[in-house]
Parts: sequence; C-alpha cells; structure tokens
Amino acid sequence: MSAREHRNDSVSTGAVRILNNGEHIHEYLDSAAAASRRSRFIVVVLVTASVLSFMALWNSLGRSWTDMRVKNLEDLIRYWPLDGEVERRLGEDWRRRGELERLDVLRNLARGMGYFPDAASSEESSTILRSLEIRLFHLRRVRADRVLNIDIPVVGASFDVNDLAIFSGITFFIILLLLRYSLARECQNLCVFADIAGADLDRTLYNLLATRQFLTVPPMRHRSHAGNDEIDPNSPSQRYLALQGYRGSAFWRAMPKFMVWAPALIIGTIVINDYRTFAIGAELSMERTKESTFLSVAFLVLVCGVAASAYRMWRRIDSVWRELDEEIWKVESADKGEA
Repeated sequence: MSAREHRNDSVSTGAVRILNNGEHIHEYLDSAAAASRRSRFIVVVLVTASVLSFMALWNSLGRSWTDMRVKNLEDLIRYWPLDGEVERRLGEDWRRRGELERLDVLRNLARGMGYFPDAASSEESSTILRSLEIRLFHLRRVRADRVLNIDIPVVGASFDVNDLAIFSGITFFIILLLLRYSLARECQNLCVFADIAGADLDRTLYNLLATRQFLTVPPMRHRSHAGNDEIDPNSPSQRYLALQGYRGSAFWRAMPKFMVWAPALIIGTIVINDYRTFAIGAELSMERTKESTFLSVAFLVLVCGVAASAYRMWRRIDSVWRELDEEIWKVESADKGEA
C-alpha cells in the first residue's frame, strides 16, 4: 500500500481543490513541523530522565566513589596503626595472608590523607584513629543522604533507592505514552499535509518540510538524482548527497529510535540488581521486598510495551517519508524522460 493510499481518507477532492493554495499549504506545513518539534521535545525529556535514573542506579550498585571511600576508611580503622604487629597477625593466619597486600595500599592512602603511621607516636596514633572515625561517620552520612535517598528536584521530596524501579517506571511510562501519542500525531499530520498538497507536492515542498526534521531522517534527493545523471562536482549539495547517500547513514537513522529503549534497559538493570540483592531487602522486610519486586517487574513490562509501540510508530513515519520520496522521484524521472 502506498503512502497516498493509507492517508486520511476524510479529505475530499473538493476540499483539496478549495484548500490547495499557498496560504493553506503553509499552514499545514507549519502544523506538520510543529508535531515534529513536539516529538523532539519529549525525546529530550526522555533522555534527561534516563540519564538521571542511570546516575541513581550507578551510585546504588556499590561501586560509587563514595562507597569506595567508605570501604577504605573502614579498612584503615580496622588495621590501624598499620604496624608490624598487624602484619605478624595476618601472616600467622594463612586465610588472611591475602590482606597483607591491602596494607601497602592503605599505608599509601593514609599518607595521601596527611597521616604517617610509621612516624606516629602512640598518642598521635590514637588522635589519628579518632579523626578517621569522624571522617567515616560523615562519609556514611553523605552516603545515606545522597546515595541511599534520592532527592527529586523542584518538588523537594525524596525516596529510597530501593524504590528506584517503581518511580522510574512511572516516569518512563508517562513520558513514553506522551511520545507514542506525539509520534502518532506527527505521522497523521505528515499524511494530511501530503493529501492537502495533492499534485502540488513536489521536491521543493518535500525538502521544505524535510529540512525541519531533526530526529527523523527523511530521504533527501536532488533533482539531478532523477534518471542516471551524474553528480555535479560544482554543487555542494549534490556532493554532500553523493557522499552520504540520499537516505543518509543507516546507523544514524536508527540511533534516535533506539533511544526509546533506554528506559527499558535501565529498569531491566534495576530489576536484575534487585533480584541479586533480594536477600538483603528480605532482612529488612520480606513483604515490602516482594511488593517492590512485583511492581518493578510490572512497570518493566509496561515500559517495554509502550516503547515497542512508539518504536513501531517511528518506523511508520520513516516508511511514509520513503514512499513520498519514491512517488516524487518517479514523477521527476517521468518528466525528465518526456523532456
């Protein structure tokens, strides 16, 4: 089925004849371009939300810099004063001999913090130990406030990191739903614009709308592409089209569409991490852990479903652009043949 065949059939021939003038054509052109801008704005919001959720996820995996600092301070306090007595005790227990290598790392860390365990007296060593404990207390507080609890900007509310999949799922579901509706409207507006233009839809009008696209990459041909004419080496636009291909790079055409799958990937990673740490949550509350896991999986399914629908709608927009380009190209080729 061609693009013209599956467009809005509600536009009658009489209406086309009445509306087929420059003023109304540009109104429909602006409407189609506005739909594309809406989709672009929603995609920007989606990407921003994805980055924020990924940041919260990354910090909660136990490999953040804050977690590393807390672990180093805990080890410093455990092995302080890092003297020969500690090495002797670790060396006597073959199961702990692997920790001897850790002592050298901790000594370098202590020197970097301005503490010199080798030159410290007993009193100074006790003072350093209290200083390390104070540092550890503040770092644990920072981890609890900044890592384990996630603040929502502007609103001023916060939620526990264990509920990240639930709140991210709600946010992604709403944004993807808006994107799905926006893409559907963009596709409909594109088809209506082509119907209203009718026989006047030539390469000029096509390129005028195509150049207003951003994430959608319509096929771009020059008039000289009709037939088998060679590219004019003195034409910058023809040289660019010859270099890129009139449809552009397949990789860059597909890249924007895969952004709709970023939320599903992030929530899927959160669900996997929740499954791996299920026993830790069960120690706090088995009922709450089961509830959180069920809701996380439910939102993952919902997000995947809406993302798949938005992806298919985006592909449909690409197919409409391709069919419009093919129709115009056939007309141009026929006109060139008759000439």
